Amino acid sequence: MVELDDIYAKAISHLPLSTRLEYCNRLISRSKFDFDHVSCREKRKQLKTLIKSTLTEISKLKHESRY
Repeated sequence: MVELDDIYAKAISHLPLSTRLEYCNRLISRSKFDFDHVSCREKRKQLKTLIKSTLTEISKLKHESRY
């Protein structure tokens, strides 16, 4: 996730866990919307990668919140 989203890497990743989760959920929503409305194959591929990475990050954060 840090490699794909500069804002997350520089700012969001240093915020509380709940804020990071909220950011990731909003990012997925925006990315899915964009994915559904863009026709460029390359842009769709980038969005798909971002969505997968964000879902992975959410899983990590949820796991982290248990401890």
